[in-house]
Amino acid sequence: MKKGINFKKWKLIGSIFGIIAGVQFIIMTVLMMLLYPGGYSFWDNKISYLGYYTSANNGNPNFLCQTLFVITFISFTVLLIPFFLVLVLILKIRKL
Repeated sequence: MKKGINFKKWKLIGSIFGIIAGVQFIIMTVLMMLLYPGGYSFWDNKISYLGYYTSANNGNPNFLCQTLFVITFISFTVLLIPFFLVLVLILKIRKL
């Protein structure tokens, strides 16, 4: 049996998690923009407006987008943990 860490496997896992994190963030953000009450303008609104409970545009409740906002940012953060752990391993190996 081999002992030690299989770096190729961890690099692959970290890379996949990083890609999934980025793709899900983009898809969920676009979905939230489409579902935003009163319409969301990419140029006029800030991304944090998607997480507000009350819509900035028309005052309607924004419960759906707020929930998706929280889920998206938490999952994005959790999915990036393996990516950054692998990145640290790669940088330690290469001693940049």
